Amino acid sequence: MIRDLQYNQNNSTEKILGLVFCEFDIDEGPKIKYQKPDNVINKQTINSISSYIIPKVHLKNKIITITIGNYRICGFPIHLDHIKYRRNMYIFNLCFIFDKNTNTCSYEAVVKKLACDLRTLEVESEFLSNENLKQHLPKIMEQVQNSLNETGECIIQRIANLEHSAIYLKLIRNHLDPRVVQSCDVPVFVRSKSEFEIDDWDLTTQKDEKVILLLN
Repeated sequence: MIRDLQYNQNNSTEKILGLVFCEFDIDEGPKIKYQKPDNVINKQTINSISSYIIPKVHLKNKIITITIGNYRICGFPIHLDHIKYRRNMYIFNLCFIFDKNTNTCSYEAVVKKLACDLRTLEVESEFLSNENLKQHLPKIMEQVQNSLNETGECIIQRIANLEHSAIYLKLIRNHLDPRVVQSCDVPVFVRSKSEFEIDDWDLTTQKDEKVILLLN
């Protein structure tokens, strides 16, 4: 079961601290191309975990989450193979940066979707390999961070004035597992019985409803 993620504006440990776009440079190896905000994480930190930020092919298209120092970094590395690229490949990873205590499970679907949206933009329009188009990426990163932190969703349309291009992101979270029911626990209605359409319930629940009424 899932529901929309409700935000507490004062809970800074659940917010996105920043986004970092990394790519594999044929001459320099893994490198940071853009950060929002600027210098949210230093180059040395990224270099120390570069094998997970820009990993080997067996880790492509997988959520990778790493905790290092005061940060938790979540990414979804993308590998593209095509003769138009140098050495016939292009590798990138747009990583989300969090406080080390953040439970990032709620963000994994967004991290994956944003990476896949960027892959689609690259395949269809060369958005990342064309420097003139790629210069729009920092603004997108900033908007994603701000919108997700403020409202839990982000909509960006006509990216770099490309037709039929859009990014739609929305955070969701899993419900916590219900606690174990003890033999001493008693079921009660928390709302008026008149608010329920009991005839729509399954047969077992309808039988339980009679017990609840007796207990009340």
